[in-house]
Amino acid sequence: MNAAIKRGLAMAALSQFVAGASAQTVNISGSVDEGYRRIGGADTMAPSNSTRDIVLFTGNEDLGGGNSIFFYIQNRFTLANGQMNGANAVDPVTSKSGKQTLNPNVDLTQQPYRQDWIGWRNNLIGDVRLGRMQFPLQELNGNYDAFDTSTVASVHTGGVEASMRTNGTIYFRSAFFYGFRLHVAYATRDNGGTQGFIQTPTTVGQPMALSNSVAPEGAGLEYNHGAVSLSLAYDRNGANLKSTGAYGSYNFGWFKAFTQLEQAQMDYNGTMDRRWSVSVAIPFGVGNKVKVGYLQSNNTALPGISKKFGIGVDYSLSKLTTVYTDFAKMGGKENTQANNLPRFDIGLWHRF
Repeated sequence: MNAAIKRGLAMAALSQFVAGASAQTVNISGSVDEGYRRIGGADTMAPSNSTRDIVLFTGNEDLGGGNSIFFYIQNRFTLANGQMNGANAVDPVTSKSGKQTLNPNVDLTQQPYRQDWIGWRNNLIGDVRLGRMQFPLQELNGNYDAFDTSTVASVHTGGVEASMRTNGTIYFRSAFFYGFRLHVAYATRDNGGTQGFIQTPTTVGQPMALSNSVAPEGAGLEYNHGAVSLSLAYDRNGANLKSTGAYGSYNFGWFKAFTQLEQAQMDYNGTMDRRWSVSVAIPFGVGNKVKVGYLQSNNTALPGISKKFGIGVDYSLSKLTTVYTDFAKMGGKENTQANNLPRFDIGLWHRF
């Protein structure tokens, strides 16, 4: 075999190796967020949302023929104290008096914390994910709040009883067909998690977590076309309590409007929680926006209603860095006196 042929074979082998290596990508990304916050008369340092103190590892391998394998590993932390889990380590029940305390249901040693999965995707069919992740109602509802579910002024309805980040999940998302996309999720019952939530006489308005009695399941349907986005969702949590949601948004150009409507079973005695919100995001300049919203909820085990008004501004220092400030006022008989005090935050958010 002459030298020219050997060089040709070597170059062919090398090109195949490079092509194979380039078919896989792995990325590290995330963001850091810290600011001053005043809630219920208490002064704290915290991120505007635990989703903003985060490190992500994501990857994709192209298998050819429109197929690929992908993975997602997420970990959350808080800059204020160096602990894992961020704002979700704060117990909203015992913190109503103003003093923030840790939630005993959160394991501060769990790493990586929050969500992680591996999946297979076909460009014509959709994708299947396996791991720990949000269920359809929670995955969809966060798209319909002008505050992006963050800051003290957020009017996100929250899916109070819906399955959150659920262990042992199988989740199918179809490809988009004429603007429609189907979501179906199922989680094993004995998955070592606490995706069952139920309201008790001592936790009215703030469901407690418990081990599953049934396998969590959920479904959703979304529609996106031009300026319109609509979603419907159903959830049955591990305590066999059901939630439903309907969501929508419309981009008018000079502002974008959002609405959320949710209903949830709170216990086995017929108690219901009904919530709705409306909000608008008004862009100005490059990457800046004003946010305004209103949230109202009614837990039938409590007298009266709970309501919240929020307003805020996001100002971009660059494509990756945002200064935000927000104000909110809650009211209604369902809230404690401390919870009805004005809320305020101001902070800095950087993406990488």
